Amino acid sequence: MALLTDEFSSNSKTILLNPTKLTSESLMVRPTDRDSTARSTAIHSERLIEVLKEANRVVYEASRHGLGGRGMGCTAEIVLIDGRNAVIAHVGDSRVYHFRGNTLSQITKDHTFVARLVELGHLTPEEAERHPRRAELQQAIGGRAEVVPDTSVVALEPGDWLLVCSDGLNILQKETLEGILR
Repeated sequence: MALLTDEFSSNSKTILLNPTKLTSESLMVRPTDRDSTARSTAIHSERLIEVLKEANRVVYEASRHGLGGRGMGCTAEIVLIDGRNAVIAHVGDSRVYHFRGNTLSQITKDHTFVARLVELGHLTPEEAERHPRRAELQQAIGGRAEVVPDTSVVALEPGDWLLVCSDGLNILQKETLEGILR
């Protein structure tokens, strides 16, 4: 375990970190057998979910104990590629897209209030683009004590691209992104 302390405050606050849950080594699997169950997409998904849950715990605890701004948080995307499979884990409204041929497909689902309204059929995608609450997150790393990350698996083919977006890139229309990637 490692300690995270607030050095700038007269009140000493400490959060315990489990560094093995936040390192690339914790995701590495090096079995000699290509068909090892340790390399299954289900096991990779479980690992990525645990990493996002641990990141959430650390940020949430830091916020609650004065080691950062109250209510701080962020979106997160993780892509793990093993052979021809891409395993994607996601929290928030940043996005991962799959580009094959000349077609761009959104892989992740936005964790926003408005995306949920679209999913329930209360808004059209066009209405959602202009909705005043379109950026209101229902899930973010650090936003609450628990998160439920989504995972997806994409079978990759030669020539495929994965576009991993940071905050703000999702304001571009799908057609604009496709044009850039072509």
